[in-house]
Amino acid sequence: LTAATLALTASGGGVGSAATLETDTTVLRVTAAGTVAILESSALQLGDGTSNVTTSAGTITITTTNGAITTGNTVSTTGTGTNITLTSGGANGITISNNVDSASAGNITMTSGAAFTLANGVSISAAGTGDVSISTSGVNPMTINGIIQTADDAGATITLTASEAITMDSDSVLQSGGNMILTSSAGTVTLDVIATTQTGTFSVDAVGALSFSDTNLIGVDIEGTFTAESD
Repeated sequence: LTAATLALTASGGGVGSAATLETDTTVLRVTAAGTVAILESSALQLGDGTSNVTTSAGTITITTTNGAITTGNTVSTTGTGTNITLTSGGANGITISNNVDSASAGNITMTSGAAFTLANGVSISAAGTGDVSISTSGVNPMTINGIIQTADDAGATITLTASEAITMDSDSVLQSGGNMILTSSAGTVTLDVIATTQTGTFSVDAVGALSFSDTNLIGVDIEGTFTAESD
């Protein structure tokens, strides 16, 4: 399907649920009641001022072959909807400027072909035992200016894996019911407010320095175990 703005509505089922829907568009709007599976050929903005990307059942899987992924509105599963998976192909990044929320213990997975950025004041939230997993490939940083959180469940985990630095700004938050695992394979890790609400483990492994973005504001509230390693 080719269009500058592609608006897809399936009130009785999914979009690309039988076979992944291949698109060539700039802006994607989806309202569905089943699995959403999209393969975009180039850069893609999810939602805009008119509508978002959402389904009330099933999963959302959106991949670009060679293009960045950005957001212009929220991305969510509701009702019996579960996982959300975003993958940017080629040397192209993911920028999240609107809330991303999963329902029904859905996992949120984002794999960025270049830098990953979570904008200020924006949240990525997984419900129930749902995990949040974000990674960058190549040699690219991860910037967290918003909130990443799971539900208050010991089975939920946040995993951030960057091929370069991981940087939280001075008003960002990581909060998990269970474990949090941060790994920077070729850079520093800069933390701000972090918290586990159950008996989880917070683990940081940085090739470079480990530091805090705002020493006057930093809050560390770990109910389980805290480990840190800086090489």
